Amino acid sequence: MWTFAWCLTERYERLTTDRPFDVSLESIEHWDAVAWSELGFVMVTAHLGMYEVSSMLPTPNGPRHVHLVREPEVEPRAQEFIRECVRSVEGRTSRCTSRATTRSRDGFPRRAAPRRNRRRAGGPPARGSRTVEATLFGRPIPLPSGPAALARTAGVPMLPVFAIRTGRRRCRVVFGPPITVPRTHDRNADLTEAVGRVAVEVERAVRGAPYQWFVFRELWPKRPRVSRRGTSRSCLEAEPAFDGDVHRVGR
Repeated sequence: MWTFAWCLTERYERLTTDRPFDVSLESIEHWDAVAWSELGFVMVTAHLGMYEVSSMLPTPNGPRHVHLVREPEVEPRAQEFIRECVRSVEGRTSRCTSRATTRSRDGFPRRAAPRRNRRRAGGPPARGSRTVEATLFGRPIPLPSGPAALARTAGVPMLPVFAIRTGRRRCRVVFGPPITVPRTHDRNADLTEAVGRVAVEVERAVRGAPYQWFVFRELWPKRPRVSRRGTSRSCLEAEPAFDGDVHRVGR
C-alpha cells in the first residue's frame, strides 16, 4: 500500500502542479518501430505503477494526439475532481473522456492510437465486454479482447507499455515488442493469440515490479487441495487466495 499511495499521490501531483518529473525510456526501439506509422497503433498496459500518468507524458519523437478513455469514479464528487484535474493537462494533443465501465478483475486496461498522429488511452472493459482465455503466471485467466479487436479491425499493431515508478517523481517507461494481430478466417483464434502475447509482456513487467501491480481482489478462485488418496479435502483446507507474491504462484 505504501507504493500504491505514492503512485496515487504523484498521479495528482502530475495533474495539478508544474513540478518536474524525471522519465527514462527503456527499449525505445519498440516505440520507434510503430511511432512513424501513418495509421497509428494500440497501446496496451496493466494497472502497474504510474500507468495512467504515462499516457500524458511527452512522446519520445514528437507530439502525438492522445485519446485517454477512463472509467468514471464511483463517487460523483470524486469524478468532478478528476475531471477538473484532467482539464489542466488537456490541450491540442490530449483529450480525456470518461465512460461508464466497471473495474476489470484482472487489472488490464488498454490504450490505443488508431490513426495517424493519434493515440488513444483507455481503461478497463465495460460489464459484459468480451474476453478470451489467456495464461498469467501459469494459471488461466480471462482477459479483455477489446484492444486486440480494435487493432485487428484498424489493421494496426499493439504496443505494450508499462510505467514503473522508480523514485520521487521518477518513472521508467518500458516498451515491449509490437504485437501484430493475425487476420485469418478464425477471428476468435486471432484475438486469443494476440491477447496471449500481451499476457506474456504483462507477466514480464509484473515480475519486474510485483509490488506495483495494483489488483485488490482475487484473480483466481480458491482451489480445493487433494489428499494423497486423491479425494478432495475442500471442507478442511483450501489453497489461499493470490496474495501478490508472483514468485509463489504456480508452485
